[in-house]
Amino acid sequence: MKHCLLILFFLVLGKQVLFCQEWLGIINSNYGGNVSLQLNPASVVGSPYTQEINLIAADFSLHNNYIYYPAQSSALGKIIKGKVSQKNTLDRYTNSPNKQAYYNLFLKGPGVMFSNNASGFAVNIGYRQILSGRNVNTHIAKFMLEGFDYQPQHNINYKTQPYKLNFVSLYDFAFTYGRGIVGNERHTLSAGITMSVYAGNSAFFIDNKNMDYIVPVSQLLIVNNTNIRYGYAFTGEKPGAKDFMKVRGWGLGSNVGMTYINNRNDKAYKKTSQPRKKYNFKIGVSIIDMGFINFKKQTKQFSFENASTFWPGIDTTKFSYMNYNDSLLNNKFTGSSEGGLVSKKFAMHMPAAFSLQVDFAVSPEVYINFSAIQHFQIAELQVQRNDQLSITPRYEKQNWEVALPYSFYNYYQHRIGLAWRYRWFFIGTDKLGPLTGLWDLDGIDFYFGVKLISQKQRKVNARSTDCFMFNKF
Repeated sequence: MKHCLLILFFLVLGKQVLFCQEWLGIINSNYGGNVSLQLNPASVVGSPYTQEINLIAADFSLHNNYIYYPAQSSALGKIIKGKVSQKNTLDRYTNSPNKQAYYNLFLKGPGVMFSNNASGFAVNIGYRQILSGRNVNTHIAKFMLEGFDYQPQHNINYKTQPYKLNFVSLYDFAFTYGRGIVGNERHTLSAGITMSVYAGNSAFFIDNKNMDYIVPVSQLLIVNNTNIRYGYAFTGEKPGAKDFMKVRGWGLGSNVGMTYINNRNDKAYKKTSQPRKKYNFKIGVSIIDMGFINFKKQTKQFSFENASTFWPGIDTTKFSYMNYNDSLLNNKFTGSSEGGLVSKKFAMHMPAAFSLQVDFAVSPEVYINFSAIQHFQIAELQVQRNDQLSITPRYEKQNWEVALPYSFYNYYQHRIGLAWRYRWFFIGTDKLGPLTGLWDLDGIDFYFGVKLISQKQRKVNARSTDCFMFNKF
């Protein structure tokens, strides 16, 4: 049963540390630097410092709406100590909404950014892992968690709705360039683009169209009809250390964005006895994570159309390395060890999204940011990010700041975060609740960064007024 390949997915959610996403406490800061380029590359223009060297930054992200550890169970401490197992978890066993999960690991390695009033550019290297599971039916999720001996679901004829699981890991080599378009005493407009070369490390997907099945008893699975495909780019045998780092495909990606600033005051970025607003407000729009990777090495894609099987002993079936799993599943559903093989390549697309950012200056130190992130579908094989609406008040000074992001995550979950920056270092979370133990633990968010910044700030045009003016383009 191809769905059994998903068992590992939900057991990971149940047994491992859970993480969540988007750097909301720092990404919209005027001092976000290299990190801010991920949301809008136009921010490379007019950065507070002429030079920035990113040493290391990381964002760990995973969220699910099915498995959780209950509040006040000290689950986080137990997880860190390795003392929590699947039996400590609870599940939201409801028919609606369907079950979803999103995981993101972003390691941002060495990178440099140069910026002045008229233009800017940056070069960054990163490593990413992204997984999205969408619309997994509750009965499928329950069998994944409990196994086939879950008697309340025996002797029920289930018909699944479509669901998807997509995963990709990659190396990201990114170049960003931005330039001012309009610049005068009241209005500035800049645009930026990031072009990325992707070196695909591994990928995996399951695309279920439908399945009609029944589990009469623990030892038997009957599939009356199914239409499903799955594929992977990874070694089919027992993996070694090198297999996790190997490049199996190449691709391209891009981010594009524009930012408008009303009444920008360049002097406000300098230390003065009289604090000034940096601007009245700014508005940014961007399209992020448009891209794909073509996997061609150690890659297989299988498809089962209108297939069926009678599978005794399903409860004791052991899944192993990919070649063994392929042979097992193909024999069960096609009668041949590679009967469902349709291709030795596929393209995985990145988690594309639209974004809107609006930032208001309440006072020289107090700012309120509104951001929206909405995913959109480019292809069937595509990892997808979760949607977010956020409001982030922050107290921002040149050397330090603190932010309190609120987000409406995937249009159903309310989250509060906390972030802090001191010059060359930042740390934060977009989901503070589980860290306190007062909320159910269905995800944890954590990000941090360390960088070097130029002590020499941008020069202010001596002829300018308090209003910011671009150099001549």
